Amino acid sequence: MALNSTVTSGFDLVKQLQQWSRNNFRQDTTFCTIDVTDLYTMVPQIKGVLSLKKMLDQLKLKQVGGLKVETIIRLSRFVMTNNYFSYNGQFYHQ
Repeated sequence: MALNSTVTSGFDLVKQLQQWSRNNFRQDTTFCTIDVTDLYTMVPQIKGVLSLKKMLDQLKLKQVGGLKVETIIRLSRFVMTNNYFSYNGQFYHQ
C-alpha cells in the first residue's frame, strides 16, 4: 500500500530519484536521505521528532509535497509514539 512512497534499498532510491528528477529537478533542489537501522529502539522518541524539526527548520521549508512542516512533525510524533507490532500472536506497543 505504501510502496509508492517507500524506498526499499539504495538501488531503489537511485531508481526513484532518476525518475523523479526528470520532471522535478531544479538548480536549488536539496536531497536529504537517512538510513536508520532499528529506528524505534535506537532513537529516543522525543529527540527523533526534535531532530526532524531541526532539519526541516534549517532547510527553511514551509511544506514538503503539499504537507505543512507542522503536519509532518505531528505525523512523525504520532508514528514514533504509536508503533505496535505482533510477535507469536501477541501485540506489543513499542
